[in-house]
Amino acid sequence: AARKSHLAGGSGGTDSPGSAFREARARARGEARVEALDALVGARWHPLSPSHLVLLRASGTLCMFDVCTDASSPELELQLQIGSELGASRAGRAAGQPRARALALGEGCGPGWASVTAYIAADDGSIFALCPLLPRCPQARWHVMRLAREVRPGASAA
Repeated sequence: AARKSHLAGGSGGTDSPGSAFREARARARGEARVEALDALVGARWHPLSPSHLVLLRASGTLCMFDVCTDASSPELELQLQIGSELGASRAGRAAGQPRARALALGEGCGPGWASVTAYIAADDGSIFALCPLLPRCPQARWHVMRLAREVRPGASAA
């Protein structure tokens, strides 16, 4: 016997059109929550490398890709502890309230270590500064060596 499709009015029980719709809707809601935490909220090219792209997801995952070498796997991946005791205070967050999410990615500007600092803002008011955020490239090594000379007492600037 041929099995009836849900659209054609299948048999009752778990195969009924109503239960299939409810199951699909519940699955979609769960996937929407996962997708919301996995949403891309920021993308920046690293200032020291024309081939390094830094991406931030709402979940607090920061990845740096060398798109010329391998755009499918990150060279660096960090998971920020947004909304945890390690990050911002949990005061004012009710039980069952969704965890805090990353909102924005910014880069430092100016001389010194600011040029290799990434700033992340979260929806709970937390601000993270990641320093140094460096790609694996010769320009980054030279930049750090120059910065080290600047902070050493008695060192001359190059």
